[in-house]
Amino acid sequence: MKARVLVTGEEGTFKDTFNFVISRDYISALSAAGLMPMLALDVKSAEAYTEQFDGLFLTGGPDIHCWRYGDVYADASQIRPMSRTRDDLEFTLCRHFLAAGKPIFGVGRGLQVINVALGGCLYQHLPEHPGALTA
Repeated sequence: MKARVLVTGEEGTFKDTFNFVISRDYISALSAAGLMPMLALDVKSAEAYTEQFDGLFLTGGPDIHCWRYGDVYADASQIRPMSRTRDDLEFTLCRHFLAAGKPIFGVGRGLQVINVALGGCLYQHLPEHPGALTA
């Protein structure tokens, strides 16, 4: 039987309603790797998802809200599109899968979620931190 992997998407709109959307490329790649991907839809189902799925795949996308890693915005111009709903879903799932000892994979934003969930921090805007990559 194929390993079942829970996949997160991002919020999008369709016919003026909010929906979770995901790139077909993620689904195709996971399927080609012999996995059975399914889209996570509801934060209230985090415990059930953790019991029923073998791993978690956190996709790329917009920034995590900086309060998640203890930072603040200096002014409104720094605020970029982000989703509190997606943050809540991914951080809750990450905590549950970590507690269960199940594998978590991340791409881009997904790696940032894993980092912050494990207590790491981020730079909001890397060009403002010269030498940050070499320190």
